Amino acid sequence: MLTQVADKLLEELSDPSADFVVVVEGKKDVEALRRLGILRVEMLNHYPSVVDMADALAEKGIKRAVILTDYDRTGKALAYKLGAALMSAGIHVDWKARAKIRREFHVTYIENLDRIVEAMERGEKNGKNIYRLGKVSHSRKH
Repeated sequence: MLTQVADKLLEELSDPSADFVVVVEGKKDVEALRRLGILRVEMLNHYPSVVDMADALAEKGIKRAVILTDYDRTGKALAYKLGAALMSAGIHVDWKARAKIRREFHVTYIENLDRIVEAMERGEKNGKNIYRLGKVSHSRKH
């Protein structure tokens, strides 16, 4: 079962009238978020650089972004680099939403978020133990 905070967070991210965009790394991340009903998603891999992405989003009139790169070392470094570029382009970065996703779902790779949510909804352990229990297969080698 989802916690009240987790449920509210997913509801906010999937709100079609929201004034923000969710930024992810790749296609599998986009697909996972779409399965959760989160449709306002931009994929970093569509742009030559983080600066190009930030400029393109600013030109589209985006004022706020939630960065959901992976929570591994590479993803965290990318998040901070992207955050700096977005802020330089005048786009507010919602770091709290990023932290809440990590805290509530214990996710490392965004492409697994939909499966983690499904496992939590079935009443399985709060995300963090579902890999160990074999309930969700790893999509990447660690």
